[in-house]
Amino acid sequence: MKYRLLMFIVLFPLIISAQSVVIKGDYKVSVSSGTIISSVGGYKLIGTGSSSLSIPRGTTSNNSAPASKRVVVNTSTGFYEVRNVGQNETAEFFLDVLVSSSRVVADVSVENTNTTATYKVNVNQVDRGVTYNDIPVDWTITKVGSNAADVNNLTFTWGSALESSSISQKRLFVYNDASAVWCQLPSSRTVVNDANRTLVFSGFKGMLNGTKFMIAESKAIGNLTIVSSGGSIFGTDWTYENGLVATKSSNPVSINKSDIESYFASDIEIEAANVTVGADLTSGKSIKIIATNAITLNGSLKTTAVNSSISLKGNTTIASTKYIESKGDFTHDGNLIFKSDADGTAAFGTLGGTFTKVSGTVTVERFVPAKRAWRLLTAPLKGTTANTVSSNWQGVNGEGLLLFSPLNYQGTPMLGYTTGGSLPNIWKYINGWVKIPNISSETMFSSNNSDTKAFLVFATGPEGSNNIVTGETASTLKPKGDLISGNVSHSLIANQYNLIGNPYACPLNTSALKVSNSNSKFWIVDPSVGTVGGYYVYDGNWAPLPLTGSAANIQSGQGFFVKSTDNTFNISESHKVIGNSNTWFERTIANQTTENTDKIRVLLYKQAGTNWNLADGILAVNSASGNNDLDGTDTQKILNFNENIMFKNGTTNLSIEYRALPQVAQIQPMFLTGTTSQPYQLQVYTEGYSNTTVYPFLQDTTTGTITAIPTDGTIVTVPFTGIAATSTSPDQRFKIVYQSALNNEAFAT
Repeated sequence: MKYRLLMFIVLFPLIISAQSVVIKGDYKVSVSSGTIISSVGGYKLIGTGSSSLSIPRGTTSNNSAPASKRVVVNTSTGFYEVRNVGQNETAEFFLDVLVSSSRVVADVSVENTNTTATYKVNVNQVDRGVTYNDIPVDWTITKVGSNAADVNNLTFTWGSALESSSISQKRLFVYNDASAVWCQLPSSRTVVNDANRTLVFSGFKGMLNGTKFMIAESKAIGNLTIVSSGGSIFGTDWTYENGLVATKSSNPVSINKSDIESYFASDIEIEAANVTVGADLTSGKSIKIIATNAITLNGSLKTTAVNSSISLKGNTTIASTKYIESKGDFTHDGNLIFKSDADGTAAFGTLGGTFTKVSGTVTVERFVPAKRAWRLLTAPLKGTTANTVSSNWQGVNGEGLLLFSPLNYQGTPMLGYTTGGSLPNIWKYINGWVKIPNISSETMFSSNNSDTKAFLVFATGPEGSNNIVTGETASTLKPKGDLISGNVSHSLIANQYNLIGNPYACPLNTSALKVSNSNSKFWIVDPSVGTVGGYYVYDGNWAPLPLTGSAANIQSGQGFFVKSTDNTFNISESHKVIGNSNTWFERTIANQTTENTDKIRVLLYKQAGTNWNLADGILAVNSASGNNDLDGTDTQKILNFNENIMFKNGTTNLSIEYRALPQVAQIQPMFLTGTTSQPYQLQVYTEGYSNTTVYPFLQDTTTGTITAIPTDGTIVTVPFTGIAATSTSPDQRFKIVYQSALNNEAFAT
């Protein structure tokens, strides 16, 4: 129901103060100062000068209503009142002001979302000069008995004579009496219809107690930066009202992080021409940032309460090492760029609600350090346009990847490559490594969340570099598409190696993945292993090394192998973890077995000048619940690109072998392949070895030496000269032998 201010027209003087007013006919009333005309039914006029009152113009507002149907406001102190406005009902005030002696519309209506109330309105013409490009009117609204928890919806209508020149980006402002400043209100709750000259503001929060409003051109046109300290004071260059932090002019302004955080008791919006978040912000309420031009997140954005969302309107760049994490929904209206460099890679962390793209594309960068090595790479995106290898990893000199191949390889023309090299430097996996004849048509992803393909790439530098035979240069991959969110389920071929790309622009917690996919094991290429990269394996234990620090998470832009007895592999938002590393993994110890185990780690190192580089490694795990048979607990070996060391159980190569507690005289044979005639060394040590009756020894059958392996974790180093060992002719010189004490006869072969 709508309650309207009525105008009565009378032909004779009339002074009334009564419980009801009934006037028939086309009458007019003139009210002297101090005179009250009222009706308990809901209408009242207090005269403070020459005022008049009219019947309403009808059920629909239009600015062409006859003058006889409207109120002419020619006093700055009087007010007009509508009483008994029920909840979800509207008080309408049909008011005219005089411009050059002509009547011009200056209407306002208030929708009451609270309990029944009385509203009072005054309209005052104001010349604000050049300070604001505005409608030169103040609307002053009072709700009798209002309180801070009130919410009202406001509608303003003005005639064309009040907008002598067009005002772009009209916004509603409210006057802050305490600071004597006009505060801009959020654009997200503002709807302007320029054709009808109306502005609707939804959900004005707080008291209406002589509250002044004006309509003017947006002042959120300066650059706003959130800083740790040293920012300007409220009211000087920026304002806050009804959840909006906004600049007051085109001047750049800095705001302290602490000032922003003081508003986190409710949802908050930040608006300016350019917005830079220079400090991490964490809120239990929703955060919305609106920029005419660009948003730069040099600090992370995080919401922590259920349904507390994040919304970004404007092209947004997230700095490396920073992240976005929303407990509620996430919306982006504009492009998103997740930066990556030598310091780290930006991430889109756990999402608790729904992901919405209004407009724009997403770029998820991946920095690749300068090293000629194999890597498993992917693009954590989806989409059906520009989704090929060439369109995402090639095309711009100085970024992406140098992808090269002979003009013809194995009798097949190779298209889309830089010509050079003896074999292609990019491969896909289909039950084995398969060449890619045309990378211009080879898709990297599709509209399906689970279709993020991973590729094996020998990365030497960016597009346009000459690092085919020699040379290495760091590069940054910049694939574009749509962000993937929500849970992702992969179909697997059980008991086979399946190559998967991390679907998220965020690291994955390998330990959490293992818990959710308990029958799965993971193999990951680490370019720092060996000469040109090698495999790490995780089955609840890591090999070659027990990774620590920022080294155990599957990174954004990284692929990995999965082998499982199951036919599905599930990745969820809960597997995301903040923390990145350009060595591609990060160590966590959560969810690992608590059973007492005796571990022996054997690491193969290769001499490179004066340095010793890790080439490979294996792990033996002995426990009371283990057995010496080959079964699903044991983790098979994926051969590296150069040197390999492995346990051998029957005909099966193992990276991690699980065995029963050892007995005297038992032997664990090891094989070496890919070695050459040059210096190597084994570094062998125990982890948590508690067996006090049987001790491990390293036997070298070529030299006849026997070396005790200390059970206190001390590393023992055994140097040797390698031979040209192959898969068909491995070097079998080393074995672990278990004895109660050193007895040379026990090691006889």
